Amino acid sequence: LRGTRLLGARNAYKDDGRAGRPQGRWTGRSRRLPTQSLGEMYKVFVDDGMLDDKTEQQLRITDLGHAGRWTEALALLRESAERRTVRMHTAAIEACGRGKQWRQALQLWNEVQELESGPGLLCHEAAMRACTRGGQWRSSLAIFTQGLLKGIQPSVDMYASALRAAGDGLQLSKALSIYEDMVEKGTDMRETHYVSLLQMFNKLGEFRRSSALLRQMTSRSVAPTQKCYSLGISSCISDGQWDRSISLLREMLGAAVEPGISAYASAMTSCRNDGMWEHVVELLKEMQETGMDMDHINYNLAISALGYQGFWERALSLMEQMSYSALSPNRFTYGSAMLACARGFQWQQAVNFLEDMKIVSIQPNDKELGCVLLACGIACRWQLSLEVLNSMASKDIVSYGMAMQACAKVLQWEHALGLLRDMDRERVAPDAIMYAGATKACKLAQRSDKLAELLVDMKARGFTPSEQEYKSSIEACEKKQHFDVALELEATRIDLRSSQALEREEFEAEKMLEDAVNFRIGKKQGGLVGKIWGGEFDET
Repeated sequence: LRGTRLLGARNAYKDDGRAGRPQGRWTGRSRRLPTQSLGEMYKVFVDDGMLDDKTEQQLRITDLGHAGRWTEALALLRESAERRTVRMHTAAIEACGRGKQWRQALQLWNEVQELESGPGLLCHEAAMRACTRGGQWRSSLAIFTQGLLKGIQPSVDMYASALRAAGDGLQLSKALSIYEDMVEKGTDMRETHYVSLLQMFNKLGEFRRSSALLRQMTSRSVAPTQKCYSLGISSCISDGQWDRSISLLREMLGAAVEPGISAYASAMTSCRNDGMWEHVVELLKEMQETGMDMDHINYNLAISALGYQGFWERALSLMEQMSYSALSPNRFTYGSAMLACARGFQWQQAVNFLEDMKIVSIQPNDKELGCVLLACGIACRWQLSLEVLNSMASKDIVSYGMAMQACAKVLQWEHALGLLRDMDRERVAPDAIMYAGATKACKLAQRSDKLAELLVDMKARGFTPSEQEYKSSIEACEKKQHFDVALELEATRIDLRSSQALEREEFEAEKMLEDAVNFRIGKKQGGLVGKIWGGEFDET
């Protein structure tokens, strides 16, 4: 009865876990409590003989921990140095865990080892929770293992912390071992245990394990929730299992679990990544028919799926439908639409979207500018390509390649060579494709002198021009009557042929010797191989 009065009074005077002013009367006593805080209320209980000092300290530490005041809880524990108990340490560890002070929690955990009774089940749980909240999954699993060695039977919460720690560290074998141990011991399985495993399977792309675990949940009378199904569908994304993701979505409907926006988004992402744009549009239509409140993610995924296929008209139609749902296009929407226009050879529409972004105060980043650059490059709009390239914050080999493509097709050899010089200034190393574009521009413009310079530059950078590039360059020089340049290129081509022939001979000799060793020829035999193995030739 006294304990019931104590808990009732404690809960009545606690204000959301904070030690605030008491409101009302403690009905368990005949007089009003003359207290202004929980700490003073506990002192009244001690004076009335309802609490001892150790329990009072433990309750105060616990309340401070719930209020997020871990420093005060730790200071209170230090004050009672001679009266410390395992429960007081457990309450302090829990307080540090709530404050994400895992170092302090581990320090207290080490202090508990020195106490006579040692840490119990609740202390193990508190220490594991503190480490897990602090991202220290190794320490959490070490405490779990230590508890097993001491003969402590893990509780449901202790198993949950261990599974979460194993999931954070992507320790698949450890997580499966813990799960098998739970099944073996008949532990009451809860949704949190399955969610931890499904989250890890999702990160690792283990869609088969996710599907098997969802079936095991049903067989163990644990109904999979929306979150469980969503994680299972999400695990299908990285493995290209779009059909399985739709199957799980249908399972949700069959189990009377309403699929949320995230479940549909995961299934649409899986279908989009595998090029199944028809299913993406079908899922979006299904969401519209069921009256589900959709957000930008679902529309953007459908527009992106159409964009990859170059269906720019359908993508623009979906953008119009967004306005009916009171949704304005965001950055990803514009980027997906620009990609659709680029693949659909609609460079003007892509440029218009770029202007629309500026009107609605969305500053285009390099990704959106890259889509416009792709559209202009395909359409040979070399001037716009160079303008867009110059407006990019960071340029890479891909963006330079798209601009080079536009310049090479329309004989803009000067700008093509300018791109190579600009790459040197930006410290972007040109590749063979860039040189091929510049070579093509110079060749079509009949600039044999620049063509010869390019070939020399290629060789200096470690690129080997092809036989056809040498041949076409020599022919261009002869037409322009640049015979000295043509002779120089011919000499370079002959040297290249000689070096390639020598490399082939060396390779064949090394391969022949390797075959001899592999076949373990142990004595002199007829033929060249036997002579080499028999020692008639030196190593050279």
